[in-house]
Amino acid sequence: ISSIGMLFMAFFVTISITTFIPFQCVRHPNGMWTVLQFESQICWEEGNHAMMVASACVAALMPLSFLAVVTYLLRVFPQRMQDGDIGFLSSYSFLFARVKPEMRWYTLALLIRNLLVALVLMAPTAFWQIFLMQCTFVVSLCCSLFFRPWAVTAANVLDVIGTSLVLALFTLSAFFTDDSDTESLAILALVASIAVVALIPVAIIATLVRGYLRPKPFTWFICHHKASSGAFARLL
Repeated sequence: ISSIGMLFMAFFVTISITTFIPFQCVRHPNGMWTVLQFESQICWEEGNHAMMVASACVAALMPLSFLAVVTYLLRVFPQRMQDGDIGFLSSYSFLFARVKPEMRWYTLALLIRNLLVALVLMAPTAFWQIFLMQCTFVVSLCCSLFFRPWAVTAANVLDVIGTSLVLALFTLSAFFTDDSDTESLAILALVASIAVVALIPVAIIATLVRGYLRPKPFTWFICHHKASSGAFARLL
């Protein structure tokens, strides 16, 4: 079970991308949409494409079922460990062995990220694909930096470096795309500018609330840093 699970984890993104190929359509200058991998198939018309979409929906049950099984295993993991079920830990070590015990949810987060990568490729233009890919990997990078989920320190460093290089690759690829959506880009730039300006008063208010309005969580602050403070602490 462990070997099969490890292989499925390794090829999960490939399986997901292959599953959703019928949904990856590209627009031609005449306004028609065809499947990216099969340009003779017109998208969203009855016939072969309808059969391809139906097959993809059935095939999507495989990665989604794997996600459901992983979610269930992560849910029952604490109870199985309390029961001393070593066989469970050995069989599903591909989920728990590489991450810290308290960060076991990160395995599911990685699978969801890989599934989102496959879904992002369904976006109609390269602009939206690159933008959504960057959003997905920025969230992944923030999680890696904040939680440091891997059990080995070197793995955390490699994860951060690898994700950063992927983000740099997406940024550079934006300069080579021809179907730039200027209207969408302008809207996103406006939303980002408003968000940055709105964060300034929010940060100021949060600082004031945290520093002046919130009561202290303690009555006495006892410090043993100096000899006099230690003597006063013992006197209290």
